[in-house]
Amino acid sequence: MLFFTILTDPRKNPENKGPRPRFYFLLVASLFLYELISGMIIWLGKDFSAFYQFNLLFHIFAGFLFFLPFTLFQFIHYRRATAGWRGGYRLTGYLSYGVVAAVGLTGLHLTVVGIRKEASWIPDVHLWAGLFGALFVFLHGFLRMFRGGKSFLPTPGFSGTPALGMTPAKGLLWISGMTAAIFSVQGLLAAMYKEPGFPGGIPASCSLRYGDNPFYPSEAMTESGGLVDAGRIGNSRSCAAGGCHKDIYDQWQASAHRYSSTDVFYRKAEEYFIETDGKESTRYCAGCHDPVALFSGGVNPGEGLDTPYSDEGSSCILCHGISRIRHLKGSGSYVFNPPRDYLFAHSEGNWAGMLNRLLIRTAPALHRAEYSRDFYSTPEYCAVCHKQYIQDPNNWGWVKLQDQYGEWLASPFSGRNDKGFHKDTVKMCRDCHMPLVPSRDPAAGKDGMVRSHRFIAANTAVPWLDGDEEQYAMTKEWLKGRKLLVDIFIPRDKEGTRSQAFVDTEIYGLAEPGLYVSLGQEVSLNVAVTNALVGHDFPNGPLDIYESWLELKVVDGQNNVIYHSGGLDEDGYVMPGKTRFFFTLGLSRKGTLIDKHNLWHMIGHAYKKTIPAGQTDISIHTFRVPYWAKGDITVTARVRYRRFNQWYTDWVFGDREVRLPIIDMGRDTLSVPIRNQPQKEKF
Repeated sequence: MLFFTILTDPRKNPENKGPRPRFYFLLVASLFLYELISGMIIWLGKDFSAFYQFNLLFHIFAGFLFFLPFTLFQFIHYRRATAGWRGGYRLTGYLSYGVVAAVGLTGLHLTVVGIRKEASWIPDVHLWAGLFGALFVFLHGFLRMFRGGKSFLPTPGFSGTPALGMTPAKGLLWISGMTAAIFSVQGLLAAMYKEPGFPGGIPASCSLRYGDNPFYPSEAMTESGGLVDAGRIGNSRSCAAGGCHKDIYDQWQASAHRYSSTDVFYRKAEEYFIETDGKESTRYCAGCHDPVALFSGGVNPGEGLDTPYSDEGSSCILCHGISRIRHLKGSGSYVFNPPRDYLFAHSEGNWAGMLNRLLIRTAPALHRAEYSRDFYSTPEYCAVCHKQYIQDPNNWGWVKLQDQYGEWLASPFSGRNDKGFHKDTVKMCRDCHMPLVPSRDPAAGKDGMVRSHRFIAANTAVPWLDGDEEQYAMTKEWLKGRKLLVDIFIPRDKEGTRSQAFVDTEIYGLAEPGLYVSLGQEVSLNVAVTNALVGHDFPNGPLDIYESWLELKVVDGQNNVIYHSGGLDEDGYVMPGKTRFFFTLGLSRKGTLIDKHNLWHMIGHAYKKTIPAGQTDISIHTFRVPYWAKGDITVTARVRYRRFNQWYTDWVFGDREVRLPIIDMGRDTLSVPIRNQPQKEKF
């Protein structure tokens, strides 16, 4: 009605001469009606069917087509208006223009930027402005009928031919027909649209060595029980297309999750697994290390190690496609269900990609529902892979391996036992390994922060070998963040002279220790290492190939070495004997050492030393102060961490000499004066 009155002002064109604005008015009126109805469908319908998504696309495009002539003719109408038009008619005209303009501006923002958390009010403004805009437009047209101008509808006291040169019924029929035609086109497109076909089920070529489960001995499963096309699990770069999740994608690119299937240390163990037990057995590892290959049928005899998208390790879609947790025994105990896709998700061509991203930006509810679930923020989500046992491949029976989740449960940080003192001490996996970082990513909260997808932990080897200086520096800084505290106890000297009067030396042993040692004295040093801020045991993970130890060095005033444990030899190996190690010595059923990460042969441990969260390990180190020592002695203790141990590194790289970095996670220094040995009195 608003456009009709604009084009048929009887005072400016009393005889309505010239070409009638029939087609133009019908087009604009039809678009206006279509926008109103399609907008209501978007508001009320959330099924995300093909029709719903085509309706959203048509709503956007019709909006642009509508607002170009709308803006032009509002300008013409304003210039034609005279002071004679006052009261409610003029007010509703201004309100119509202002509110509908707000619809256009907010719609443009939603199309270009999308629905963002920090601007969640914009969709509401767009919705309510649209509803009030429609109300004001119809009210404006209704009031126009009582001002004596020609009208599309019959007006009291009006006689003559309607401005469109047709009856009201015919005009309404035209508008309804053109609106219905638009809906028919989008309905036809929705019916014709078909997603690219993806193979499913279990093909006959799939080896079922461990029964009818194509993924066993991994505990990972798909919701359908069959294979999934690799393109629906990998292709993580699509998450960053168009600048959408570029920040998070770049973080993930540097993470250990990204390299879980391709880092040289995993690949060497995988090759050895295939050599000793067959390709099917490596499915046990693939559930967490190479899930794209596992679920797409790539872990099968005859398949190489590099299958489509398997180089993405734990891909974006894999982790965000976990639909539920099977159990908390670990070893990949999750169910993967490919997220539902928007239109054109797997179509080729730039236009298809642009339309797909436009749908995600303007209707992200499906995206959020499919790629984020409430349990993703819980430690149980991490436990599906960061807890491990082995059973069938070892031909022995159930053997427990790493268990960060169980150790966290038993720690003071879980809040699920009586070891914590205050609720503020409760920390979950993501609080340490996925801290909040500033970002302009669409997933950022209203505070502009996202959970870091670098997954910073203890993997120094991958970024160091890859030349990723930023990831390596962040990992190194994280490891050195006072997570371990080292304390050297002052040595006691029971025979030190403190007074000329006779006092039983046992009494001094109960009091403060002596402040010095004597030449020739045998000294016992107690060194305490406290796991202060690690949320689980330290160290953790595959401790058969990781290496952590306490280095203790005692020198005199001229830097002559009196005692040294935990040093390195010229080949980079930690000197055994007196060294306090924190690691595992696994055993096979034949009593041989598990040194190639061949966990499928492991049945138990000959030695395992870790420090539970919040607890302290105390080691005793004994040495004798030599008579040649000069000046005060200086004792230095430090906990060192290396990923991986030197033997495993040499085995992985063969003839290539590689010395992986060693990180000092905690240290303490003590200076003790030396005194001459006192003469004992004879009675």
